[in-house]
Amino acid sequence: MQKLIYLILACSLAIPAMAAPAPAKKNPARKITVEKPDFARIERETQDPKSDLYFPKLIKIYNRNDTSMTQEQYRNLYLGYQFQEDYDPYRTSPYNTSSDSLLTIVKATKGRLDAASDSLSRLVKNNRISAHEAEKQKESLKTLYKRQLRELSTLVELSLKDNPFDLRQMSVLVHTSKEMGNTMKAKIWEYRLENILGAIKSTGSGEDMENAFYVIYPMHEYNMIQLLGYEPTAVDFPADGFDYISVKPDSSSKRRISKPAEGFYFNVGELTRQYELKHPEEASATEDVIDVETEPDPDDTPAIISPDEMPAE
Repeated sequence: MQKLIYLILACSLAIPAMAAPAPAKKNPARKITVEKPDFARIERETQDPKSDLYFPKLIKIYNRNDTSMTQEQYRNLYLGYQFQEDYDPYRTSPYNTSSDSLLTIVKATKGRLDAASDSLSRLVKNNRISAHEAEKQKESLKTLYKRQLRELSTLVELSLKDNPFDLRQMSVLVHTSKEMGNTMKAKIWEYRLENILGAIKSTGSGEDMENAFYVIYPMHEYNMIQLLGYEPTAVDFPADGFDYISVKPDSSSKRRISKPAEGFYFNVGELTRQYELKHPEEASATEDVIDVETEPDPDDTPAIISPDEMPAE
């Protein structure tokens, strides 16, 4: 049951959003060191008020956009969120439904705006409308688009206050900020997004189960795959606590793939453990209802994720 819930949420929520963050410039001081997480230590440090890695201290630094945050701080901020009271790997913000609906409308308006110049020019040329009327219609579309962007930005920020590590919503906010001309705001959120993805990248290589990436939300698997320049094609569960995402190179990605891969492994053991600690009744119900001897496991069949389901940038 839990795997099935994961699959539904991963397919519907974890797909890349309107824009991916630009590759970070190489900086020796920001070089990512890969190390398997020690969750016992991370839990102890992020819950100890005397520790420099105490979670409330880290989130306060993060929220004030302090660019001096180190890789170790980002890593403990990200992985340490699993041990906070409000953490739930399958919970989504109630604002997400509204923001996703508005995102679709915004993209449609942008399409109309992009096509308006040529179509209106043809109408003017054929004396169907005046040049003044054509300009008036374009300005009306621009005004509508800007208003929708502001509304979308507000909804996304509310969503991020509810769930500070929703990478998909971060990506949308980067895009809307750029579209509204708020370059500084876009850079702030792009910087946060890059460093959180860097925290995931610091946990492994994804090439096998021993070196799997660690994530705190199933949808982050797809964000990581996008970062590496791939598109997901199928999902499988090779062992308890592990997900395997089959991939193909993303032809539209500007990221250079130095070592082509067929797929990546993700360790979701701690994620699953935290979920079961907070929802023991669901684990118990699953054991009572499912007869593994007679019922086929729906997770034995990889679910194909159609590229059509992925929003265009």
